[in-house]
Amino acid sequence: GDVTGYPEGELYFPGSPVLSVTGTFADCVLLETLVLSVLNHDCAIASASARMATAANGRPLIEMGSRRTHEEAAVASARAAYLAGFTASSNLEANRRYGVPTTGTSAHSFTLLHDSEADAFRAQVEALGVGTTLLVDTYDITRGIETAIEIAGTDLGAVRIDSGDVGVLAQRARAQLDALGATRTRVVISGDLDEYAIAARRAEPVDAYGVGTAVVTGSGAPAAGMVYKLVEVEGRPVAK
Repeated sequence: GDVTGYPEGELYFPGSPVLSVTGTFADCVLLETLVLSVLNHDCAIASASARMATAANGRPLIEMGSRRTHEEAAVASARAAYLAGFTASSNLEANRRYGVPTTGTSAHSFTLLHDSEADAFRAQVEALGVGTTLLVDTYDITRGIETAIEIAGTDLGAVRIDSGDVGVLAQRARAQLDALGATRTRVVISGDLDEYAIAARRAEPVDAYGVGTAVVTGSGAPAAGMVYKLVEVEGRPVAK
């Protein structure tokens, strides 16, 4: 049989089939669940991602939702999010399989593994250089930023805040970084963000967003609503 459809990334319009499958009934019906599972899932993720990219208004978005979905869906989600406007993903398999750019910061557990926050920051900077992003909210954010700049210097790439009122905390972080002379150090926020939370914080001094649960679950619209219907039998039009 034959499978025809739009090239990935093309726009499509109401009343236009996204994908058409032609073949024996047995072959076509066998593909129904697979086709719908791929299209409904990926389009839901891409739609959520596009809304978030619009809300971010050009600021980078990092997909980091692998822990909130199935291991294979995590890879598909990273790819769909990237195609729809995200900058990168924390999922390394998405990079290996599809070439999706990968990035990340560090985990609270990495900080807690060390005897002190300073030791954790020092180990990360020694391994990755001063351009890395340090997670500063494991203990006290103000002290975390001070420690980060003490260890990495004013050329530190970024700090990430993952808890609390991240909009207000981003303002404080920006002011503190500037006061410390780290004017080029970026501020990254994460923690239960969706398109509405991103839009609400558009005026804050945030340089990038990390989005997890909301993007990989479709952000309130987990099913794209696509259907797979028999429309022709041996040249004879049919319809439900």
